[in-house]
Amino acid sequence: MASRSKKESKLFTPTEAILESISDGVFTVDREWNVTSFNRAAEEITGVSRDEAIGRRCSEVFRSSMCGDDCALRETMRTGRPVIGK
Repeated sequence: MASRSKKESKLFTPTEAILESISDGVFTVDREWNVTSFNRAAEEITGVSRDEAIGRRCSEVFRSSMCGDDCALRETMRTGRPVIGK
């Protein structure tokens, strides 16, 4: 046990525990588009580890054509409304 890193042995907050328990991939970003959380399902779906994702801009993590002007996250943050089916 002593050899486990602090990150591995950290206890989840209630919010983190909920995000870890769902099967949908969930990640969060700050206002500068840096990934601030990345759940286990997101790792499995994307093939990107949490350690690789957190702290990087979401466009660097996902490299999607939607990361430019057509970004659903940008629209949601701008309007405060969810973007569905995009």
